[in-house]
Amino acid sequence: MVAIGEKIDGHRLLSVTEYQAVFEKDGRRVTLDMRRPPRESRQ
Repeated sequence: MVAIGEKIDGHRLLSVTEYQAVFEKDGRRVTLDMRRPPRESRQ
């Protein structure tokens, strides 16, 4: 696990919400969306 402010592979974890994590490296921010994709409807 990574705590807020810690780094993993050079990316610092800035924030975590229920469905997102925000990392920063070299002044660039990356937001990871962790929601599950919607299921395809069955016909």
